[in-house]
Amino acid sequence: YYLGARSVDPLTTLYVIYTGEHSNETLESQYANELVNLGCDVLAQNTGTDSSPLVAEENGIYFTGFNQNFSKKHTETVLVSTNTDWSSYYTFALSCILSGDSIPQDWSRKFVDDSCYLTALNESLAAPGTKETVELAVSAFTDGTLSVFSGPLYGKNSKGEILNLKDKEIYSDASNVSAPTFDYIIDGITILPQ
Repeated sequence: YYLGARSVDPLTTLYVIYTGEHSNETLESQYANELVNLGCDVLAQNTGTDSSPLVAEENGIYFTGFNQNFSKKHTETVLVSTNTDWSSYYTFALSCILSGDSIPQDWSRKFVDDSCYLTALNESLAAPGTKETVELAVSAFTDGTLSVFSGPLYGKNSKGEILNLKDKEIYSDASNVSAPTFDYIIDGITILPQ
């Protein structure tokens, strides 16, 4: 989210509060309200409830979802969501079982394989030109001309290792693994205490 937002507005900042849980409505609401009180104008989440879009709705700000499509339930706040289509994995795993093969512990697919996708953009909320900008980015990401983690990009991970990507330099990741190795907190992201 952050790098995409920053590609449109270089002054974009991101505040993160970890809940430490996947589904805790009370904590998610509390932290979402704390972010609103800091002046955040878009909320996002990677948790299991609709507490954050509710807070966004109550405060007249935007929301982008992750792994859930809240657009039908929260039509006045949800811009877009990312989602995962697990059908290709289920098909793969079932074919392994039926053929007697073991299922690899590390399995992944890419955006171009339609395993990950964007829900429809809520054009009634989006700024003019957003749809075209998103379509261009998706096209470039799909054809490989756009890399998410390309420089200039600076940051630091929890081990104290420094990320210093120069202009157009791309972070080299083992991209065919299910858990990417990119673990840097990029400049412009602030982790807030719980």
